[in-house]
Amino acid sequence: MPEESQVRPWVRFWAKIIDLYLWWMFCCLVIYGLINITGTSPYIIKDKELAIGLAIMTLWIFYEAALLHRFSTTPGKWLLNTRVVPVKTKASTYRTAVFRSFRSTTEGLAVTIPLISILTALMAMKKLINQGSTTWDRRYGFRVVHQKLSILKLLIAVILFFAFLFIAAFVLSLCKIYVPS
Repeated sequence: MPEESQVRPWVRFWAKIIDLYLWWMFCCLVIYGLINITGTSPYIIKDKELAIGLAIMTLWIFYEAALLHRFSTTPGKWLLNTRVVPVKTKASTYRTAVFRSFRSTTEGLAVTIPLISILTALMAMKKLINQGSTTWDRRYGFRVVHQKLSILKLLIAVILFFAFLFIAAFVLSLCKIYVPS
């Protein structure tokens, strides 16, 4: 497939959103499953949301790095025909991919801390547009390659987005069940 313009901040943004939604849903299912299997009260996680969120994002760094090291893509990037490839060598090391993922998660997303993450994402987008790459890609020797997006993959991405919204609303409605009166 022919490559497209390599400065596509919105494609990168939506790929990351898809990846994070999938990751958070997986982690929430694991936590929910553990709570049900152990017979633990769901109240056990009350007041621990920040710690759980930081743990989930820390694990994300290693998971994303493993995918990038092995496949040069993640589910969201694959869906949007995007790959992260080393500039000079034939393959990245896992360690380099971890460092890149760490910087992307902290500098680009502020570990998903509300409001702050919007500011860091906007700053990263500005640097990407002005300099042609992000600081973490330049520092660790990666480049992001975009290929033409097929209609089918675009349709799947849009369906996934609305499915995520539906699932999030459903999960939030379930959370009301656990709120003590």
